[in-house]
Amino acid sequence: IFFTPEEINASQGRTRLTYLAGRFAAKEAVFKSLGTGGYWQDIEVLAEKNNQPYIVLQKKMKIIADQKGVKKILISLSHDNDYAIAQAIAIGEKRDSMTFRMY
Repeated sequence: IFFTPEEINASQGRTRLTYLAGRFAAKEAVFKSLGTGGYWQDIEVLAEKNNQPYIVLQKKMKIIADQKGVKKILISLSHDNDYAIAQAIAIGEKRDSMTFRMY
């Protein structure tokens, strides 16, 4: 329900609950940065080879981001024992205003 097959596969060989909790926090932060809810699997939290996370929007969330003029979402994750936290910044430009929401 919450994670894509690629996110679940990426959690293998790690502290799985901590890893997935970070991804959940990241998705929640993305929802808030876009000012709306949606389908959890329409937000994918992936990682570069150096483990830097990045966001891939699909389907409904991609449409919402495009309508709001969002061009990129920056994401930061942190874990500490039983806690996970994430911050998302939606950056974009519309013809008459700049979109900038941080959560």
